[in-house]
Parts: sequence; structure tokens; C-alpha cells
Amino acid sequence: MSVRVLILASKCPWPPLDGGRLALWQTIQSLHQAGAIMHLLAPLHPAEQAQRSAWIDAMQPMLGADLVPSTPKPWLLAALQALVTSRATSLARHAHPALAHALPGLIKRFRPDVIHVECLQSMAMLGPPPWPVPVVLRLQNVESQLWADWPAPAWLRPLLRAEARRLRLAERRLLKQTACNLAITPVDAAQLQALAAPGSEHRIHTWTVPFPAELPADNTESPSLQIVLPGSRGWGPNQQAFDWAVRELAPCLKQRAPELRLTVFAPNGHADWPSNVHVQPVPSDSAKLFPQDAIAALPLFAGSGIRMRILESWARGLPVVATSVAARGLSVRHGEHLLLADNAADFAAAIDRLVREPTLAASLIAAGRDYLRTHHDPTALGQALLQHYRAAQTGGTP
Repeated sequence: MSVRVLILASKCPWPPLDGGRLALWQTIQSLHQAGAIMHLLAPLHPAEQAQRSAWIDAMQPMLGADLVPSTPKPWLLAALQALVTSRATSLARHAHPALAHALPGLIKRFRPDVIHVECLQSMAMLGPPPWPVPVVLRLQNVESQLWADWPAPAWLRPLLRAEARRLRLAERRLLKQTACNLAITPVDAAQLQALAAPGSEHRIHTWTVPFPAELPADNTESPSLQIVLPGSRGWGPNQQAFDWAVRELAPCLKQRAPELRLTVFAPNGHADWPSNVHVQPVPSDSAKLFPQDAIAALPLFAGSGIRMRILESWARGLPVVATSVAARGLSVRHGEHLLLADNAADFAAAIDRLVREPTLAASLIAAGRDYLRTHHDPTALGQALLQHYRAAQTGGTP
């Protein structure tokens, strides 16, 4: 018998142009393949309203969708509300009254067996328990750890630590209230186990992100070899990585290999950027982020979970150079699956090495695709997720 799954998300997964959307879209595809019947409830920014019908149609083969016009609160307003309620600012920002209002009617209409909540922020739609059906919370990141580790100026760190403490309290409470909690890496699962209230540790499991081993790259010809930064700038750590790449990596790369260009995807460039930084508009198709024969650069310095762009780079046939933080959560080895570098000089040297050693680049791609087949098989993971849902319904273990 098919499991009916209502998915609550903080953003529409289509088009899957950033890591969070991509993780959810791959999950939806895996569940569809496993035979689940799904419906999605997510906010839609007013600026995206013109795409609403097209996006619903694009998702229709996989699931039905209610996309409700709503926007996150401004940070200042969310911070003021957090002071009054002792709630985490990032959670107050994503509390959407319109979605909370729409949810009871959708539950009556769709009659789900289980509610899948994608990320901590989406829990605000449900309100306090008791809930009508079991709730499975999938955490793409350990939010409290992400905020605690965020590199920031000295004046901002006390605020980030305070936010991390409030998020930790929210995580601890929800780990106890939900029927099942899914971390996407063993590292994240261990962190959640450590902060869980006694008696709720058994509700925490590792369920990673499904991902196909091969996807097509963009075959548009380029006049020179490109080093691409495929991460979305809408997420803070990616913005920091973008700034670091432009300000520190690009000059090192220009000095070491002046024939290479660093391709970034942004609305516009700046006159003071190095001449080897090539700006392209943000595409509507994520394949355009991965030109064939390019090298993917992922220089993150904060984050938890899995960097989806590493998985997508492998699938689309690009070798990867990443920082240790970007590769955290993956059971990978330097020189076998990717190259690791944690400063600009080493990062530029790793890129130059891949340019000069095409055999190494090919072996990294092959090993990355083997890693996807072994650890991220969509068929196996779709069936495993159904087992988690069924266990949540019965109160058992998967």
C-alpha cells in the first residue's frame, strides 16, 4: 500500500538551483520512484508568482503542490520578535502565518499518513503538538552548530552564539516531539544525539541524500578552461566563499596560471574584481553551472550536512577542489575522490595540478561517480525512507 506523504518545505524545490532545493528535489524523485504519493506545501515569494503555474506543472509528474504567497520576515523584525518570545531569530523569520492557516485544510483534503518536514524552519507551519499524524523531521544541517561555527567579525560573534543557543533549545525540543529525525550525515547525527534529551536518542537516524551517478554537463563551448563556483550566493556560507574566491583565490590563480578564468554566477560584476574573474548570469537550468571540461571549486569555511554541489559536480563529470569544511560529512579522501585545500595558494595549486594532470582529473570523476553509486543510490534510499515513514507510523524502528 502506498504511503501518503505531506511535505512541508521552507521554499519550493523547483527549479533546483541551490543546494537545499536540490536535496529536496532529489528526495522527491527518489520517493516517487519508490511509489510514495506526495503533496507539497511551501511558500512562494511574490516575485516568483509569475512562475507559479509553470513550477507546479513541472513538479506535477512527481507530486501535487500548494505554493502559498509569503515572504520571510525582515531580519530586524524577526530579531525583535525573537527578543519578545525567546525564539531563535532564524525560526521567527520563517514563520509564515499564511502557510500555517492553509495546513489544516490541506491535511483534511490530502489525508497524509505522515508529514515530512524539510528543515527546522518549516516546523513553524505545524504549531505545537499534538499533531494529527506522525511527523518526520529531515535536517539538512545542524542549525545550531552552523551558527556557532559561522566565521564573523568579533562584534558579531556574541549575537551568533546567542542564536546558536536558542536554536539548540529548539532542536532539543523538536527531537523529542517528532516521531523520527533524519540527519543526512553520521557527523550531523552524532551532533544531534549529543544535544537530544534523554530518551529521544532512538528517534535520530542517518538518511543521506539520494543522487544519480551521472547527469549531463553543459556542452556549450568555452574559449578557455573554466574554474566554476557553482554554489548559490543566497546562503551565507556560500556568499562568504564567493567573496573569498574573488578576493583571494582569483589573484593567486592569475599569478600561477594566467590562462585560467574563474567563472562566477551573479547578476553583475564589480570594476575592482581581478581580470580573470568571468561573470555569467545566474541560469534557470542548474546544468549551466557545470560546463563540460571545467573544474568545480567549493571553498566553504562554515557549514554542516552535505554540499550538494560536490555530488552534482561528480554526476556532471567535473573534478572537484574543495576545502576540508566543504567535504565534511562525506567519506572521501584527498587525491582519490577530490583535492582538498584550505588556503588560496594551495587551492590555486590544486586547480593547476588538475589542469596539468588530466588523468588525475578523470580518476577523481570516476571515483566520485562510484561514491554516488555506493552511498547515494536513489532506489535504495527511496525504499529506506519509506521504512522510516512506516516505523514512524507504528512507533517501531526501521
